[in-house]
Amino acid sequence: MQERLDLAVTLDAAGAERVAGALETIQGVSAVTAAAADRHVHVSFDADRTSVQELEAVLLKNGYPVQRRKAGGGCCGGCGG
Repeated sequence: MQERLDLAVTLDAAGAERVAGALETIQGVSAVTAAAADRHVHVSFDADRTSVQELEAVLLKNGYPVQRRKAGGGCCGGCGG
């Protein structure tokens, strides 16, 4: 499974290394892409061995809270809702 985790802060070079290193210690994580100047991390993992919630918890523990994506789109009013 692959997941993009949006961070509440922009990574610097040291932060990108720290985030990647922390996530790579989780059993089931096979690849992590984190780059300086980005606000997101891409993680490939085995969903039978870990979860998105565990990935988020490790990021938070290391000072990088995940920012929830907002539902996109506006209401055109066509459905009456």
